[in-house]
Amino acid sequence: MLSEFLLAEMNRLGTQDALPLHRQLYEALRRAMLDGKLGAGERLPSSRDLAEDLSLSRNTVVAAINQLSVEGYLASRVGSGTYVNDNVPRAAPSRGARSGGQPATLQAGRLSTRGVALSTTFCATELEVQPFTPGMVDFSAFPVALWQRLQNKHWRMTYPDMLDYNTSGGYAPLRRAVADYLRVFRSVHLEADQVVITSGTQQSLELCARLLADHGDTVWVEDPAYWGAVKAFMATG
Repeated sequence: MLSEFLLAEMNRLGTQDALPLHRQLYEALRRAMLDGKLGAGERLPSSRDLAEDLSLSRNTVVAAINQLSVEGYLASRVGSGTYVNDNVPRAAPSRGARSGGQPATLQAGRLSTRGVALSTTFCATELEVQPFTPGMVDFSAFPVALWQRLQNKHWRMTYPDMLDYNTSGGYAPLRRAVADYLRVFRSVHLEADQVVITSGTQQSLELCARLLADHGDTVWVEDPAYWGAVKAFMATG
């Protein structure tokens, strides 16, 4: 039964890693999908039913499900429910085997010293989602239907220039819109040529670190600080 597996997995995670409840449920549901206990296209119980079966608050369940939906593991269908995505990968077997039944011997890849530091320090699973964390939006309020209509409209148009590399810091109309917004609502005096479009805060910080600092330079940040900034500065030495 799904609830029994989730409870057992959450108990193990809570004992080993002391993760918050929503993160325990996230990891347990993710493991159920990767292990095939929740197959592609299978419908999840409602958040209310899961909360009741697992003796959790509904907010805890919704937070875990929303995170899995954002990462592409789950898909919500209006009026129908939440389903496991068709493209969720299966977990790889822990020990491979050659034809003939002989176990395959695979050498584990070795990370660099910097790679080890990045993978073991300031991990997102520990720091990304915490109570009262600013910037965590309510994804259920996103206008999905409107977004899809606009996306489909632009996919039908022809933009050959957008298929090539862009060397000017991002899509020009978007840069102009950002510059206009900053001038009007933030009283920042700038031109569109001074705007660079990135994929988010971490990429912006890493770009600044690479362009403005040398390896071994000291960077001062707040304490406590945004964990992504620490990661970006560590990654660039």
